[in-house]
Amino acid sequence: MPQDGLFFRVLRRFNMILVAIICLALIAFVGWHLYKTPALRGSLLGYHHAIAKPLVTKAQVAIQPENYGTPDTIYGPHLNTVLVLNRNMPFPTAEAPEAFENYVPRQALNIMVLDEKTGTGHWLFADNKQIITMRDALYEGEAVARTTPATDTRPVLGMVMVVVPDAAAKTAKLQAIYAWTKQLGTAKKLVDTDEMVSISQTAENRYVVIYRKGPATRSATYSVPDFKLLSDVELPAAPK
Repeated sequence: MPQDGLFFRVLRRFNMILVAIICLALIAFVGWHLYKTPALRGSLLGYHHAIAKPLVTKAQVAIQPENYGTPDTIYGPHLNTVLVLNRNMPFPTAEAPEAFENYVPRQALNIMVLDEKTGTGHWLFADNKQIITMRDALYEGEAVARTTPATDTRPVLGMVMVVVPDAAAKTAKLQAIYAWTKQLGTAKKLVDTDEMVSISQTAENRYVVIYRKGPATRSATYSVPDFKLLSDVELPAAPK
């Protein structure tokens, strides 16, 4: 019995020493991570360590061949038919997640249209103080089914563009709708809007712009390809 009591006393002391070693190791582990992680240390102590902002790389402006319409439009045009002056923005780093807010990797500032016969071109806007947020291609003839840029074989007549001022591009509410066709030759402003709701070629010779101006929602119908205004009516408000 005395030997059994001695064994258990030694075992208890060994366990106490083992627990003490584990506790010291945990304390050292936590202390090391607090030392190496200022953000964690700041959270525990009630303050936030300032994260250094990454170096900002200047945006690059480049002329790139693109489509008449933006890639996510239902009816895309043939490839490489216009030259777009794009401003390519540097990609934010993970050290500054706030830089991802309102981040736009590419912004179209101007568009050059080309003469298919002579190869000459001209810019649609006189300067680069606007951002073209959307382009919708115009087609000759009516579509027989939902198509993609790779399968739509109809001739392209031109495009409709949604344009905002460059200085207010991130939060702009003022928008303008422009149309350009091979018949017009130059970009024609259709309407100033507070917000564009939808734009679409509803028939071979009709184009409809639904927009908001003040409290009203309006629907404007234009002829294609000359874009003469046929009607501009206020739509009924939503039932209450």
